[in-house]
Amino acid sequence: FAQHGLLRQFILLSSVICFIVCTAFCIMLFYVKSYSLGSSRQVLENVHSQTALRLEEYFSIIEEESYVICYSTAVQEYLRISETDAQLDLSDSLLSLHSGAYLILDSLTGISAFDPDGGPVFSSRTSLFTQQGLPEAVRGITSYHYTDLFASGSAPEITRPSFAVLSPIYELLSGT
Repeated sequence: FAQHGLLRQFILLSSVICFIVCTAFCIMLFYVKSYSLGSSRQVLENVHSQTALRLEEYFSIIEEESYVICYSTAVQEYLRISETDAQLDLSDSLLSLHSGAYLILDSLTGISAFDPDGGPVFSSRTSLFTQQGLPEAVRGITSYHYTDLFASGSAPEITRPSFAVLSPIYELLSGT
């Protein structure tokens, strides 16, 4: 009878210890899970805000470079003159201007200018619109315009998804 009571006490003690260990384990799991969720959320929010900041900086640089190119002396002079020989004399200046933009924006695929009818005026590297001309939907824009994403292979030289940034060029002296 004494052994039976001792066995019962051992089982009861073992059950209490198992209950305490299981409870402690469950509490620990709860805190670890809530801590890791909070930590993961914070990490994701940090990554999101850094990505948003980088995108804002990137688009700001694109717009600044676009402004520099559109209103440079070389581009303004090129658009003002109509003689082909005089335009050819400015081609080195245009290429030098474009080279600076390519150095600043290494992801830049190409730079092109189009007349009001959508026909190409000048271009360097690759343009999504060189073959077909500027799409009708974006002719006559009056402010910066970003196109949808173009898939790789939209033009032979485009090997990664790309988009176009379109900006009107106003002739500074004539106001057109």
